Amino acid sequence: MKTFVKVLGALVVALILVSAATAAALYYGALQIDPGATIVIDDEVLDIAGLGAGHALVAFAAVLFAMLVVFTVVPLALLGALGAVLCGLAVAAVAVGGVALLLFSPLLLVGLVVVWLVRRARRTTIPA
Repeated sequence: MKTFVKVLGALVVALILVSAATAAALYYGALQIDPGATIVIDDEVLDIAGLGAGHALVAFAAVLFAMLVVFTVVPLALLGALGAVLCGLAVAAVAVGGVALLLFSPLLLVGLVVVWLVRRARRTTIPA
């Protein structure tokens, strides 16, 4: 359990570092955009030169949060799906095993009777 916690902690630290590096790359890349560039969303024009430091901080936090969500939700969703499949396979294997046990139980009973008779016959013989 301690190893699991250490590995999980290391993964969280790595996730935060990768998210910070990506957000920093986006921030420094945004600084190299032409000052006259604009962004148009739903016919509303946003001037990049008019954005202040607060906007960059919010963008940095948004990228950090988005990457944190992506790096945690996607693996957990995959693990959940794989876990459900494995549980389904386990239930199917138990069902098949139960049916096989019921089908082969008469043979098992006959085999146990034969083994019991052979052991009983050995006990009644006198050793030489």
